[in-house]
Amino acid sequence: MAHERGGATSAEFLSFTDAVRATITASRAQDDPVCVACLGVQNVDRAAAIVGRDTVETILGDLHGALGKSIRGGDVVHRLEGNRFGFVLHGCEADVLAIIGRRLATQILRVPGVSAASGAEIGTSLGIAFFGDTAPSDDEAGAQAAIEAADRALQEAVGQGLGQVVIATY
Repeated sequence: MAHERGGATSAEFLSFTDAVRATITASRAQDDPVCVACLGVQNVDRAAAIVGRDTVETILGDLHGALGKSIRGGDVVHRLEGNRFGFVLHGCEADVLAIIGRRLATQILRVPGVSAASGAEIGTSLGIAFFGDTAPSDDEAGAQAAIEAADRALQEAVGQGLGQVVIATY
C-alpha cells in the first residue's frame, strides 16, 4: 500500500487517508470526480550510494515542493513513507488523467543534482485510480479502496519502468 507494509502507520499516511476521505465526501455533495495517485521514486538507494543520502533527501524535499507547485488549488500532495508521494485530485475527468499523470511523473526529471551523476539517475512511476461506475457508499471504505487501487496501479507502473503512468478504476 502507500505506506510501508508491516510497519507502523505514520502521521503522514493517516493525514493522507483523511485527505482522501474528505475529498470523497466533498465530491459526493458536488458530484465531482476524484482520483487518488501514488508516485514512487526509484533508484534512490543507488543514487544515495553515489552522492550521499543527504543530497538525495534534499532532492526529494525539492521534489515535494515542485509537486506541490504543479497541482491545482484544492488538490493535495503528501510525502509518504519511503520514497513515495500521495495525491488527491478533485474534478478530474478520465480523459485528462493521462496528461496530469505525465506532468506529475516528469517533475523529478526537472530537479537538478543526482540525475547528472553517472548511474545515479532517479526516476518516477505513477499509479492513478479513480471511481468507476460503482463507488463505495461509505467514505471510509472509499478512501481505502482508492488508496489500494492507486497502489496497485503504481506497482504495475513500476514493473513497466521509469516514467510510466498506469491509470485504473476502482
